[in-house]
Amino acid sequence: FDFPWPNQFPSRMYEDTNLTPHATYWYRIQAYNWVGNGEYTLPQSVTITPPAPPQYLNAKVGATNNIELEWNPPARDDQAGYYVERAADLNGLPGVWAQIATVINYNYYQPEYFDSNVTPNTTLWYRVRSFNVVGNSDYTTPVAITLAPPRPPISFRASVFADRATLSWEGNDYYSYGAISGFKIERARDTGSGPGLWSEIATTSEWHYTDAGLSGAKYWYRVKAYNWLGDGTNPPAFKITINPPGAPVGLYSYASGDKEIILSWSVAQTRDQDVFKLERSSNPISDWSQIAVIPATNQWYANYSDTNFAPNITNYYRVRASNIVGDSEYSTTTSAFISSPVASALSALVALPAPHITQLTLTNYDVLLTWTATGGTTNVVEATAQPTGNFAPVSPNIILSGNGSVTTNYLDVGALTNSSSRFYRIRLVP
Repeated sequence: FDFPWPNQFPSRMYEDTNLTPHATYWYRIQAYNWVGNGEYTLPQSVTITPPAPPQYLNAKVGATNNIELEWNPPARDDQAGYYVERAADLNGLPGVWAQIATVINYNYYQPEYFDSNVTPNTTLWYRVRSFNVVGNSDYTTPVAITLAPPRPPISFRASVFADRATLSWEGNDYYSYGAISGFKIERARDTGSGPGLWSEIATTSEWHYTDAGLSGAKYWYRVKAYNWLGDGTNPPAFKITINPPGAPVGLYSYASGDKEIILSWSVAQTRDQDVFKLERSSNPISDWSQIAVIPATNQWYANYSDTNFAPNITNYYRVRASNIVGDSEYSTTTSAFISSPVASALSALVALPAPHITQLTLTNYDVLLTWTATGGTTNVVEATAQPTGNFAPVSPNIILSGNGSVTTNYLDVGALTNSSSRFYRIRLVP
């Protein structure tokens, strides 16, 4: 072959066509110009062979009434297309093979074919080979697939909050199995010896589900996958218990001057209460009466200011949490005693000018209060989340030094952590 060498190209190629399949050819090249011919290159040989077989054939269940076949192209990538063959299962081995499709190569990285002529609950075998103008490759290793409903999911987990159970699970190698349509969730009440009558409560395509509106009881759940082949088998059932909230802990009380008794408590670990029910009695054993229902606006603690206590006797208190499921157990009991105020102390206190808040400064979730009051008095900072709510102390008693009108401040740390607003007042303590 003789072809000119354009100087603008640093390299050159030539395509030799119409060669004989399975033959071996040798090639060498020499350059020439007006001076003469150059030396030959070292000879190179090439054998014209069919393409290599495809790689990594995989079969899995398709989305709707089909089987999805995928494979990787041959390493040389010189195929023109692929022949797909199928065989029925014969005692665990492929029966008679038949070509069912020709897939033209479009240089896809991962060619595929969807076989829609399939019957549920059967096992089929597949193999693929490449072809080009030279001939056909060897076959891939045959793969078998059984058209059965999906396997059950695994790794079930359940978390309970108030009247809701949140269920979650993981797939059981669905990538190699193929397509699933979703999951069916079934529930049964506990009979004391196991689950009772099962009923389907939901279907979902998600990997989790929240079952709400449950009453205080024990429930069983099971989740199965499904697709166009039917429902998968049921996995082992698992049980949850819906309980009322835990009892409040750490209830304590103290007298704040002679006008109110401050009560404070911490929330149980579950933190699923909606309100707290506070009770008071003059007898720690009996004669309890409910005096307040306090919204559970803070998930860690709660407090209440009792200004309607009975003076000159011991007031006993207890509290319990409540939500849609029911009431918790009672907390431990606490008590406080306030004697009748001394008239001279009251008159002296009334004669003093009231404290005056001059500035509120917000820093992140903290509030810095600045106010003026009379030196030598004792002040306490009180706050509430609502202007009509019950004020409760947020500071210890603050004794102001000096004489006359003095300015002081107090930092309410984390004041707006669990509330978007907060109202303050400064109270004189006798």
